[in-house]
Amino acid sequence: MADSFYVHAFRNAPKASLNDLGYKIRENKGAELELIGGDALRQLELALSPAFKAAVLIKGQARAVSPGRIGTALAQKALDQGAEVLRTDVSGLTRQADGTWGLATSNGAVQTKKLCDCSRGLECRFAETFGFGCSACGRAGIHR
Repeated sequence: MADSFYVHAFRNAPKASLNDLGYKIRENKGAELELIGGDALRQLELALSPAFKAAVLIKGQARAVSPGRIGTALAQKALDQGAEVLRTDVSGLTRQADGTWGLATSNGAVQTKKLCDCSRGLECRFAETFGFGCSACGRAGIHR
């Protein structure tokens, strides 16, 4: 992990206000915020278009410098706690009357109490394929 911060860049400078409700909530929860103008923003992000006139920096964040190592560590922790990792194609997913999950896979039927989908960002498409809703999907961001 590396120290980092979020950059919320604005094309319309007056919209970049620390009085915005979202920033007030963050500040109330202890976030360190800074409002910067276009020149300071381009010193921070050299390739950023001059169309961006201001930014709010949310400091005290972290960025994964090796996401793969984090994934490996989390997988190992799950294995240490009794998880079983199956790498297989899933063609069906059903919730059983007893609350367990039934999966139809290329390696045969699998029954399990708990299920973790690790389909690399395809979670919503995976869930919707089998008739399940997906209330939120990951959102890419720029972290500094």
